[in-house]
Formats: sequence, C-alpha cells, structure tokens
Amino acid sequence: MNAFRLLLAACLLLNFNAQAAENPTINRVRAVVAGKVITQRDIELRRGNVYRRIRDANGKPVQDLEQILSEMINESLFVHSIKIHEKYKALAERPGRGEELLSQEVAGIYENKREAMVAQLRLEGKTLEQRMAELVDEELLEIAQSLVIDSVQVSPGAVEQYLKDHPEEAGKGKAVKAHWARIPVNTEGMNFVQARALAAGIKSVADMEKLAVQYKEEDKGSLGWIYENDVHPLPPGVNRNSANELISFGDEGITTEVWKDKEFYYIGYIEKFEKDRQVPGDELRRRAERRLLDGLQTQALEKSIRRLRKQISWRRLDG
Repeated sequence: MNAFRLLLAACLLLNFNAQAAENPTINRVRAVVAGKVITQRDIELRRGNVYRRIRDANGKPVQDLEQILSEMINESLFVHSIKIHEKYKALAERPGRGEELLSQEVAGIYENKREAMVAQLRLEGKTLEQRMAELVDEELLEIAQSLVIDSVQVSPGAVEQYLKDHPEEAGKGKAVKAHWARIPVNTEGMNFVQARALAAGIKSVADMEKLAVQYKEEDKGSLGWIYENDVHPLPPGVNRNSANELISFGDEGITTEVWKDKEFYYIGYIEKFEKDRQVPGDELRRRAERRLLDGLQTQALEKSIRRLRKQISWRRLDG
C-alpha cells in the first residue's frame, strides 16, 4: 500500500509539473526600475485604468502593452529622481501623506465607501498599503514632470513668427463654446438611461459645472471654444469625433446631449454657438504659444528621460 501511494504521488507530481510547463506564469516581471518591479499584470491593469490612461499624441488611449510598459518605466524613473534628489526627496517621506491621498480617492471615486475600494483592490491583487504607495508615487510623478515642464518658456517673437507662418490658423467657421462631464462606463449604477437623466437636470453653466466637479473634470468641465476647422487644436482630452458631436449639437440648437464610447458616458452642454466665428487675436496667440510650448516640453521631457536612464538603475525584461 505504501509503495502504491508513493507511485501515485510521483505520478501526480509529474502531471503537475507537465501542466505548469504548458501554462507558464502570466504575471511575470517585465521591468525593474531602481528596485521597483513592474509586472505583466501591472501593465494590463494600467491599460484598463480609465483614470490614468496612457495616451498617444492624438489623445487616443494606447492599447499596445509594450508602449505602456515603456511609459511606465519612464514614469518610475521620474519618481525615483525625486526620491533621491536632496532638494525634493523629503516630499516622498511626508508622514501620513499616503493615508491622506487614499482618503481623497475613497471620497472622490468610491463615494466614501472604503469597503468598495478594498473590494476593488482585492480584484487587482493589491493591499491598501500598496495603493497608498502608488498614490504617493503618482503625486511625485506630477511634481517631477512639472519641474521639467515649468522650466520651458516660449518667447513672444517665436509666437508672432508662428502666426506669420500659419495664416490658416485665423480662418472663420462653425464653433461652439462647450462644457462636458465624462463618466466612466464602469461607474456603479450608471447606464445610458441614467446618464440621460443627469443631462436632463442641466439647465445652466452652473449646473454643468457642478456635475463636472463631481466627476473631477479640469476647469469645471469648461472646454472653451471648439472649432469645426481641424486646423484649430482641440482641448485636452477632446478627440475629433467628440468635437464634431458638440459642434453638431450647437448647429442643431441642442443645448444638452449625451453620447458614449468604450470608456465614458459624455454629457455635453453648449453655452454658445457661432456659425462663422473669427478667432480673436489674443486667442490665436495663446494657441500658438501652447503649440510651441507643447513641442518644447515634449523635447525637454524626452531629454530628461535620456539623462535619467543613464543615472538610475533600470532593466527591461523582454520575452
């Protein structure tokens, strides 16, 4: 009997090893940056995180996991640069900052239901302590990147030269002064009917701003003027499809409307519509400055990444 049990155990062990060989662990380590590990699961979770999407130059969510990994490595390098900098590393060591940020997230995303956050973290295989550390790192990332971005300036002469080189920027056409709120499609209890009910309650800019603040839109959801002419740049986060939706609402005399895509329910509010709007000169100059600044800031961030890759230990594990 003992011999039989020994043989059975050996067979089971061989079978288990064979299955393990056929089903390698998916959550493998993909990169290590200054001791911080980035796994395959981390990358997949980041792709599905509607609050921290990695987007391309056109504002569209990046779906390629390798591109997301590259950006996560860059972010980790920026975060570590703050942690080791004599002038700024104290920011990473503030007592209680993680708990403070966690409480803000519970209030803002989980409607003050801490148990809802805990349940979500369990699905992601994380603890509260890990999430607190992530939130601190996210804040440090913003600080590190802003230190680079804020150092870049555009001269008035460069702006005027840009406008001379791009006379098409001043073209007339349809335009709307618009506001919006974006509600993640995975928001508990939210569906298209509920989104329409929220939109029906919007009677003024003030009403729209309240809803936008609830869903953490920058500038209370104000998008400013959006132009049909695709020469004119779009506000951050607004793609051409959404812009066309808003312009069509204004052209049809619609004040409030709802639409959706794979990520969000959109509630749009049209404050003004003009069929033949001439872009004011000061707005043209602000736009030109923004375009030039975006290019310079991108160059500055890329230069910083190249420097950090030489200074900070990092390794990408492919395959």
